Amino acid sequence: MQGLKEEGQDPADVLFVPHYYYSKGGHQFSEGIYHYLAGAVFRDMGFLVYDEYMPTYVTGKAARPDLSAFRSREIVGLLDGLRSRGLITAGAFAQELQVYGLFGRQKSEVGPPPEAPTDAEIVAVEAKRGKEQHIISKGGHQLDEYLSQAFGLYEEGYLTAPFVTGTGVVSFDESGGLVFVKDDQSHRTGALSDYWKDKRELQMRDVWMNAWVELAKNFNLQETLSMSGKDVPTYLGFLRAWEKADVEAVLEGLDAPPLGGQF
Repeated sequence: MQGLKEEGQDPADVLFVPHYYYSKGGHQFSEGIYHYLAGAVFRDMGFLVYDEYMPTYVTGKAARPDLSAFRSREIVGLLDGLRSRGLITAGAFAQELQVYGLFGRQKSEVGPPPEAPTDAEIVAVEAKRGKEQHIISKGGHQLDEYLSQAFGLYEEGYLTAPFVTGTGVVSFDESGGLVFVKDDQSHRTGALSDYWKDKRELQMRDVWMNAWVELAKNFNLQETLSMSGKDVPTYLGFLRAWEKADVEAVLEGLDAPPLGGQF
């Protein structure tokens, strides 16, 4: 802290990451910081970012990449609605969608950049906490597996770790500058069969529904039941009713603080 102050830097502007003998070839305590850094990069490009999302409709397995980021046609309408009301700027972490009831709307005119470094609509990200070759190789192998097992759901895959190079990379250099190298898409599949198109449709409906339920957390039970139009006795019944709630009514309810959410 003292060193930062002597250099004229405000400690509030510095991100501190705990290390365990990192400078001597050890490792960081957690890869969570790279979840956040890579997620923030894709959020600022207009993606909805999920942490540890399991695409089980297309994979049939519990395996999942560290991050899944979406801005495809199935989710873009909801994002546009939130963006037009200033509830999000460019994109969002999925967790952010549930906190408007606590913090209210934070109006911003900032939107997604007109020229993002990738035009992909769905991407997977695998994070690693070290730059050693065996760690990076493991991350690359895991990422390849996620992409192949998802049968074309993910258009691009990215590895995020400290000081890494190559294609499909989100990292930073020795000066702390962002390093973003677009995926070469060499793993892309061909045209999907009708079977896999149906699977993808189910998966994307699940992505949308997850976001929709996050938004429900901004309201109290009476308000959600009012907007869903039903008095339901079970959680499953609530989900089915909330799925049919009017999008405009929900967005209007989120629009002007104070919101009704009671936690």
